[in-house]
Amino acid sequence: MKKIKKNLVKKKPLAKKKVKKIINKKRKKNINNKKKISKNIKKNKKKQKVNTKKKATLISRVVTLQNSLKPEFNFKINFSLEKYIQAFFDGIASRISEYKTLKAEEKRRRQLEEIEKKEKEKLQIQKQKVKEEEEQTKLKEKTLKDEIKLEKKEQRHKIIFT
Repeated sequence: MKKIKKNLVKKKPLAKKKVKKIINKKRKKNINNKKKISKNIKKNKKKQKVNTKKKATLISRVVTLQNSLKPEFNFKINFSLEKYIQAFFDGIASRISEYKTLKAEEKRRRQLEEIEKKEKEKLQIQKQKVKEEEEQTKLKEKTLKDEIKLEKKEQRHKIIFT
């Protein structure tokens, strides 16, 4: 393989002073950051110590207050949050069960209504069939009577004309 030569552009080196200034600035920043971090750590430690002292004094004050008030006020406050929460969820459970029973009853009622409706339709259809059969029998009877009358008339006519 042949090597390809590139045209190299000569770069001018930066002035030594500028490089030194940049390096000095970076060092100063690092040193300042380290100082700030160490100061912050010291401040945080002091704050923690102060807070623990304040908390301890606050807690001790509360305890002493409770002890001083205890003999004077001898009320039995039976506030159990668990009972109220349990009652709340029991109420919800009862509502859910009521809803389920109502839903089941409604479903049964609808089914009964549908069954009754179908039975009524069947009865109506049967009644219509019976009526139609009665009408047909009446028509047949009428036609038979008419035929009988006609035959009688024919016989009379034959007798009269003969």
